[in-house]
Amino acid sequence: MLHTGREFHQVTTDDVLGFRAWNISRYHRHRSGLHGAWDVLRDIGALDTDNSF
Repeated sequence: MLHTGREFHQVTTDDVLGFRAWNISRYHRHRSGLHGAWDVLRDIGALDTDNSF
């Protein structure tokens, strides 16, 4: 949410994947915690996906 400036209910799947891509380009890997954030946002219905990360 800090990365996008949006509220949690406004975050999209593309936002999370974009943040992951930025982390990989910056750190050459994704930062820890992203899987957990994906799961939480998915479980509360903020992400429009049934997929796991």
